[in-house]
Amino acid sequence: MSKVRRINLFSGACGGKSITATNVRAQLGFKGYDIELVDEVIKDWTYIPRIPKDCDGFYLQAAQMQKEDIRLRAGVDLIASDSPLMLQYFYAYYHKTPMQEPIRLAALEFEKTYPSLNIFIDREDKFMLKDKNNFKLDYRDLR
Repeated sequence: MSKVRRINLFSGACGGKSITATNVRAQLGFKGYDIELVDEVIKDWTYIPRIPKDCDGFYLQAAQMQKEDIRLRAGVDLIASDSPLMLQYFYAYYHKTPMQEPIRLAALEFEKTYPSLNIFIDREDKFMLKDKNNFKLDYRDLR
């Protein structure tokens, strides 16, 4: 088995991915691991606000992939991400957007280059959509 290079956090919208990824990065950093946080590209869109449409998912995945690749190619041992590449595929599939298959294939190819440890965050509370307009789905859709 190849060395894990990425720690991916999966959950539904507002499920604690960002805070957990930040905590994972901090805790492993305190223990001496060479680890960087790679936050989600789309988070900036929520402040504009901009809702992904059509082929935006393809762009967002490529931009997310580049953020990860830059750090890993530069020699960082490990990254923590709150926006896993395969999650981009899930949203493309869920919203029936174009380019689903290329998004899926790109995520699988990237996995071959940089293997990941995938952590699924479960929640006890019911998800309530408030101001987050970029992901209009219930967290249970990820189960």
